[in-house]
Amino acid sequence: MGVPRFELLCAGMLGFGQLFMNTAFDAEAFILESVIHSVHKREPERIDEYAGYYGQAVIYASFMLTCLFTPSLLNIWTPKLLLVVSSLCFAAFPFGFLFINSYYHYFSTVVLGIGKAFFNLGCTTYLTSHSTRKSIESNVSLQWAIGCGSLIVGSMILATMTWFSGNVSTSMTLNVTEIAVKSDIRTFDDFEIRLLALVLIVVSILAVITVCLLPSADVENCIKASIRNGSFKNDLKLTLITSISPRMLQIVPLCMLCGFNASFLMSIIPTSMHFNKNNANMLYIPAIYSLGAGTGEVLMGLIISESSKRIQGFGLKPTMAIGTAALMVYCTLIQASTPAEAPMKPTSEEPLLFYQSYVVNLFVELKLRVTKKKS
Repeated sequence: MGVPRFELLCAGMLGFGQLFMNTAFDAEAFILESVIHSVHKREPERIDEYAGYYGQAVIYASFMLTCLFTPSLLNIWTPKLLLVVSSLCFAAFPFGFLFINSYYHYFSTVVLGIGKAFFNLGCTTYLTSHSTRKSIESNVSLQWAIGCGSLIVGSMILATMTWFSGNVSTSMTLNVTEIAVKSDIRTFDDFEIRLLALVLIVVSILAVITVCLLPSADVENCIKASIRNGSFKNDLKLTLITSISPRMLQIVPLCMLCGFNASFLMSIIPTSMHFNKNNANMLYIPAIYSLGAGTGEVLMGLIISESSKRIQGFGLKPTMAIGTAALMVYCTLIQASTPAEAPMKPTSEEPLLFYQSYVVNLFVELKLRVTKKKS
């Protein structure tokens, strides 16, 4: 196999690994708080009603702390090993839906945060060790194009599970609670939760298999070799010093904004849509939301990629300007259509200006992904 084909194979397999890992995580993250709220309503002693929010906070905290020492691990581990460990960490998360309880829930969120940090570094360093300076751009584009499909695949899984669970619940009245509107909000019964968990576990296993099959050998004239001869202690010290340097501190506000957007995207907005009793009949909200996220991610990626070829520096200030405009638009839409209490608990409160719909929710997520993409 020629070197260019080998590089494309590596980038493509890495993209599919990312696709499978993120599909399982994203599909669960969008409904996590709503699922846990449903379980808490049936069995209050089993798990706290806000464990979904708390768990995602643990993920972000675990991710942040792990990022401090992860670069130093490259002196001990190869990028492929980081990716393999990361895929196992991601795979641990869906298992929690089979037996939801506080202990495993918080354990899996800590592990997932570690896995996300490992993946981010492993993905970048694997590409640099399997690309030359001439091919890195095309390899990254291929890997990213495949990986971005996770949200679209996730929307298909959520839609299929909702449809299938609804059909089953109409014919099985003894063992399965009806999947419908309970207390005027969308609820998740045990059958639907376990069914989704099994599907996402299969997807996670595919991620582990794909990453394990990644070629290990570096390409000739690669940008950065996999094996490095550094010191874990010295690299950790350098990371800590760099994190408080003046140039790093200048981008702290942007990083904080990205963090707020991430929590909004993955948890707060989809939960508020579920808890909004005015959306009671829109059972496919998670699927539509995920579809909008995936579509926005892909479209913005194409726009940036193509425009950067024609306009020098388009990926800098112009992209930031587009993201800022999109940020203002989606925040306005959310503020105008979401009851104030919806992010925290089920509510029948009226929205400020207009009701949500599938079209509004899809448009909001498109704008949110454009905002996130610019960072």
